Formats: sequence, C-alpha cells, structure tokens
Amino acid sequence: MTRAASVDIKHANSIHYNGLQMADIIAWSIFQSVERNNSEFIDLIQNKSIKRVYEE
Repeated sequence: MTRAASVDIKHANSIHYNGLQMADIIAWSIFQSVERNNSEFIDLIQNKSIKRVYEE
C-alpha cells in the first residue's frame, strides 16, 4: 500500500516573495492569453529565459 504524502498549503502576499511575484505574472499572462484572447503580455515573456527569480 502506498502512503499518501502530506501537503501543507499556505497563502502568502506576493509583495514579500519575488518568486511568487514571477509566478503571478506568468499565470496572469497565460490567463489573459487563453481566456481573454489577449496575447500582449504572454508575447512579452514568451521567449525569455528566467535565470534568477530571487536572491536569498
């Protein structure tokens, strides 16, 4: 029998986490592209490589 993994979900304000800000921008850009047929923002990030999202 396989044991289920424990998952801890927390809510955070993206103002405090640069990585979360980046995830929000990417998710919002995809949403705009798919749901609103607005590719303006996805086009800006489409061919970009994200090398460093945050510094510790």
